[in-house]
Amino acid sequence: MRVAFVGDLGLSSRLIADPESHISPGLVRLLRSCDMAVANLELPIRVKGASTAPYSHPSLAGRIEAWPLVTGAGFGALCLASNHCLDSGRKGIAFTRYLAAGSGIQIFGAGLDETEARRPVIADVAGRRLGLLGYCKKGPFTASGTRAGAALLSADNMRADIPKARRMCDVLVVSMHAGMEFVEEAHPDVIGPARLAVDLGADCVIGHHPHVVQPVEIYRGKPIFYSLGNFLFDNRAGATLCKVQWSERHRGLVAVVSFRDDSHPVFENIPVEYDPDDLTVRQAPTSGIEPVATPARPSSGAAADSRGLGRIVRRELLTIAALTRLHGPSFLFSLASDIRPRHLRMIWNSILRVKRGKTV
Repeated sequence: MRVAFVGDLGLSSRLIADPESHISPGLVRLLRSCDMAVANLELPIRVKGASTAPYSHPSLAGRIEAWPLVTGAGFGALCLASNHCLDSGRKGIAFTRYLAAGSGIQIFGAGLDETEARRPVIADVAGRRLGLLGYCKKGPFTASGTRAGAALLSADNMRADIPKARRMCDVLVVSMHAGMEFVEEAHPDVIGPARLAVDLGADCVIGHHPHVVQPVEIYRGKPIFYSLGNFLFDNRAGATLCKVQWSERHRGLVAVVSFRDDSHPVFENIPVEYDPDDLTVRQAPTSGIEPVATPARPSSGAAADSRGLGRIVRRELLTIAALTRLHGPSFLFSLASDIRPRHLRMIWNSILRVKRGKTV
C-alpha cells in the first residue's frame, strides 16, 4: 500500500479561477500514482448563511468554486482537524462533509459532534484496510459532546481511540494539528503525543499547523512527520499580509509512505513549492529534510516558544491594525470581548516557559 500525504491546503478565493491548474501535471501524476492521497484541508467550505469565527481567529473562507482542485488531484481522504475547522461554523463542517461524500472522498478529524470528530475512517486501499484518525490542539474549535469541531488532541482521547481503531484496520495513520507556527523544529509538546500515538499502535504520524516544514523522526521503526508545511495555502488570505517566514511558508513536503505486510514503513520525501503570486504548486529540486533520531531536545521548547511567539505576535499586531483600519475603533471592543481567561493564561505560561529556558 502506497499512500501520499500532503500538508496544509486552503481553497481560498485566489484559487477559484481554473482551480485544477494550480497543481502541476507532474504532481497530479505523482498523487494519482499512489493507492491513496490524503490532504489536510485547512478551511471547510463556506456556504451562504454560515456563521463565521471571531475576527481574532482570524476567519478564512473555503470556496466551493475551488473544489475541482481536490477532485482533479485525486485526493481520497481529507483531514478536517484544524484550528480553522469552525471558520464557517457548524454549517461549514456539515457542507464540507456532504460535498466530500458526493465526490467519493472520506473526511476525518472533525464533525458535527465529538463522536463524529473522533470516528476513524476505515478505507479499503490496495486490498488492505487503512485507518485514519485526526486530532487538533485544544481551542474553541475542538468538539465536545454535541458541539461541532475538531477531535481534541489529548492523551485520554488517543488511549481510547487508537487501540480501538487499530483492531479495525491493517495500517493506522494518525494526523495531528498542533505545534508552534512558523518554527522549523518540532516542539516537545508535540513530540510526546506523536510518540504516544506510535506506542498505542499508529504506523505513521502526520503533522500539520506550523505552516513550515519540520523534521522527520523514525520512532520505533515508524515515521513521524512533525510538519509537512504548506501544500497550497494562500498566505495573502485574511486581513493583512504578514511576511514572517515568507519563503518557508511557500514550501512543503509530500510524504509518500509504503506500508508493507511484514516490515516497517518506508517513505520518500518529495519537496514541493509554489509562487505566492500564481499559486501553482509543483515539485521542487531538493528537500533538505532527512530523518533524524531525535528532532528536538527536551530543553528546546523555550527556544521554539520564544521564536514562535515573536513571529505570531508580529502577525497578530499587523492583523489587528488592518482590521481596526477596516472596521474602526469598534473592532477593538469586539476583540476585547473575545478575550478569555485561557488566552491570558496561555500567554503568561509561555512567558514563564521562555524565562525558565533562558536560565537553563
